[in-house]
Amino acid sequence: MQATADLIRLALANQDAISWYADAQREIETICQLENWRSDYFTGILAVTSPRVACRRNIRIALQYCGTGRFLSNVMRTIKKSVATFEESGEILGPKTSAFAAALRGDPHAVVLDVHMANLLGVRQSIAFRRKGEIAHWTTTIRETAAACGMEARAAQACLWFGHKRAIGENPEAFPIVAEYNNWIGHNREFPKDGAIMSDYCDDTF
Repeated sequence: MQATADLIRLALANQDAISWYADAQREIETICQLENWRSDYFTGILAVTSPRVACRRNIRIALQYCGTGRFLSNVMRTIKKSVATFEESGEILGPKTSAFAAALRGDPHAVVLDVHMANLLGVRQSIAFRRKGEIAHWTTTIRETAAACGMEARAAQACLWFGHKRAIGENPEAFPIVAEYNNWIGHNREFPKDGAIMSDYCDDTF
């Protein structure tokens, strides 16, 4: 899907996701106040631990790491390396993770180009979203879509993400940071090593 008109229709049809990033930002602030963590630091850890994992596992990895200094099991070496880089320099490398951090920190112009957006746009993530020109092109496309919808860019991207997930038969959800924090607190601040917890808050289908 490349036509801006199609993107506009899809974004407008999935406006229940319009506050996805803003809601996540508020939940991050809530938890960081409770834990006396710097919100920019916790957000950075969320961003660098996000590649190739589902939302709930992403949150669990970040909470476990920030709370205990340890990773859950089966965390990819590339993610551990990204965390080490962030700890040493404060840098978030990679266009997807840096944009995700920016969106969670409140940048209204941030556009996260991940595998879901690649599938929606009909491009190969490994090619299109690794070239500066292509990244600029698709970022501009989403921003123009957002402007046409009267939305922030980060909000339009979330709406498009919801629309794509629904189109392929999946059920997208909010970024459940507080719910997973409650899971973590309820289990004595220690997720099982595999990150799986059966509780009232989630179904563990990551």
